[in-house]
Amino acid sequence: MKIINVLRNDGFGEILQIFRQSPAGEVIIVLPKKSRAFTKEDHFAALASEAQSGQKIVSFLTGNQSVMPFIEKFGFILMPISKKEGRPKLEEKEPAQQEVKEDPSAIATAEGEDLLTQLATVSRVDGISLGSPKINISVKQSDQKKQFETVPVRPADTDDKKEDYIDTVWRSRIPTAQSKSFIAPILNGKTPRSFSFKIPIIVAVSALIIFVAVIWLTPGSVTATITPISSPLTFSFSVQSSDEFGAVDFKNKKLPGQFLMIAESAEKTVPASGQRDIASKARGTIIIYNSFSSSPQQLVATTRFVSADSKIFKTLRSVTVPGSSVVSGAIKAGSTQVEVIAEKPGTEYNIPSGKFTIVAFVERKDTERAEKIYGESKSSMTGGASGPSKVVTESDYNSALDGAKASVKEKIASTLAGLDSDFMVFEKDNIIFSSFDSTARPDDAASEVTVRASGSLETVAIRQTDLTELILAVALQDEQSLVVPEDMSISYSNITFNKSTRILSFAVNIEGIGFKPLDDKEIAIAIAGKSKDQIRNYFSDQSKNIASARTDFRFPFMRKAPSSTSRIQVKFNLVSPN
Repeated sequence: MKIINVLRNDGFGEILQIFRQSPAGEVIIVLPKKSRAFTKEDHFAALASEAQSGQKIVSFLTGNQSVMPFIEKFGFILMPISKKEGRPKLEEKEPAQQEVKEDPSAIATAEGEDLLTQLATVSRVDGISLGSPKINISVKQSDQKKQFETVPVRPADTDDKKEDYIDTVWRSRIPTAQSKSFIAPILNGKTPRSFSFKIPIIVAVSALIIFVAVIWLTPGSVTATITPISSPLTFSFSVQSSDEFGAVDFKNKKLPGQFLMIAESAEKTVPASGQRDIASKARGTIIIYNSFSSSPQQLVATTRFVSADSKIFKTLRSVTVPGSSVVSGAIKAGSTQVEVIAEKPGTEYNIPSGKFTIVAFVERKDTERAEKIYGESKSSMTGGASGPSKVVTESDYNSALDGAKASVKEKIASTLAGLDSDFMVFEKDNIIFSSFDSTARPDDAASEVTVRASGSLETVAIRQTDLTELILAVALQDEQSLVVPEDMSISYSNITFNKSTRILSFAVNIEGIGFKPLDDKEIAIAIAGKSKDQIRNYFSDQSKNIASARTDFRFPFMRKAPSSTSRIQVKFNLVSPN
């Protein structure tokens, strides 16, 4: 027999779940006068259905008049309540001060106890006849008063529409004198001294239980760290890179690149270190313009040009000055460049830049031609000397030239440094110098020499990450090995850049240690659900491919690996042997 005492706040879903789980064939339900459960006809209908399917006999003990029609309608047994006998009384054989008081911590209400007391007049409980009115129920002090305590019940899986599962059921318990003397002061607002000492213990035990529960409910996992078999490895392969390649081509060994064209110029001035008695003529370069006509003008070597301060310079070769042309409605003079030398030696011919007139046109009084066919220098004339003078030596000139080149290289290097740090440029120093201009030549009389250099770099920059991916792929597909590029010795050779196709070609040479490739997914499947010994045996059987292996279980109490491979992590330890 099963007795279910319903509290006022218990929901019907909770009571129904206890009824389902009870193996007893006869169940007595004790209802208070007011309760959340059994307030609707649907509740009794559901209980009747469960009783019929479980072949259980249901009896109700209650003083609630509103539910009695439903009890009768669905064929349940209504147990009568005797008002004459009332509650059993205690026989007071002990002094009043030692009387065991009713434990207020018990959840049973006075009304519930009254109803349970009436069970003494009806039916049978556990084989004892309770139906005889001649039995007087009394509880001696030595037997102690019967009371009821709460017992937590694990909630069953219910859907959202069902009421909250019942928190308590009633069960008889014989409280000890110690428990009564301990609880009573607490209910009176006093804390026993012994209870204050138990608080830390209760807290510590609770924390331990929570900790164990968290660990127990947290999914276990396994990490396998594997070191594959290794061996020395040396291989080479050729690579091409261009800005025309959109992505890494592992099969054809091609890399995407970024085309670079960097042009810079710089100059360097060095004081002349030579000195000697000389009589040298100043020289320089002028540009001859022809806006006189569209016909070219022929000028023979030694044609004289006179400066604004009457210094005469002669051309060193014959030239033809192109005729003028009309561009967008305007006349554009034809022009050409020619070197000139002073008529006489001396420093007075070291004149600044300016305009020059052709002497022959002036002498012939061809004013229009003299005005429209003329020369102009963009820099000073230099080298004129007479007597002891400073002279540019070969060493002075080379020093200025090297300084100008170095400055160009520094400027190009600074531009390359501004690129993304992942870019690689192989031909940083492969700079092509297009021109050199100087204010003096070796053995020229001058106080200093200035050389101006212009150079450029054309190449393709590649990304280090792309090259690393290619090295890993080639090692795996061609050499059947896993490698760690950072631990390998890598060099590059046969570096060439084709300006017409803008393709950079080079060879990659690699030397180091290669490791046997392994399948992490295959290993995870192999050890899933296996015990520690089984995993150890598995790795021992793989000694041809695996040098060493270690498995780390998340919790010490785990005896086997999880069955799900999603909770198994396989790591490869690619460390070169000493």
